[in-house]
Amino acid sequence: MNLNIPDICDESNIIRYTCRCNPSFHSQQRYDWISLFNTQIKESDRKGDISDFSIGCLRLLFEFKQGGDIYYLAYIQHFIRRNVRDEDTGMWVLERTPTHEIVPINSILQHVHLVPFFDTKTSARNILMETKDIYSFDHYLLNHHCDRHTYFSLY
Repeated sequence: MNLNIPDICDESNIIRYTCRCNPSFHSQQRYDWISLFNTQIKESDRKGDISDFSIGCLRLLFEFKQGGDIYYLAYIQHFIRRNVRDEDTGMWVLERTPTHEIVPINSILQHVHLVPFFDTKTSARNILMETKDIYSFDHYLLNHHCDRHTYFSLY
């Protein structure tokens, strides 16, 4: 899936993101993380900060035909933002939830970069020994330094 987003610093420039959702991308899983507007907040009540957004992991991209209409949809797994930032990096701490949702693809705003968050010194080793899967961690850091658009919209 390709997202075209105007550059926040130069609206004449378009940034193109490719979001992937593939159980076998070059022999590895690849499920990208994305942001979309938080549907629990009315547009008129948005504050212009991270609480306006939901973070999710793409699990499936598909189309649904009903009557003569075709709907392009995404099945996502939600993350919740803890009310704390990591003290070393200043990044928001997110927690993976069991909640999944089907959303229209056009509601996805941008690709985001998450970094596994290690609660203890051995948590990374323990999880990787069990599953060897970057998507199995319970907590992640939202890397707002990955690009300008993410920094200005999610920091």
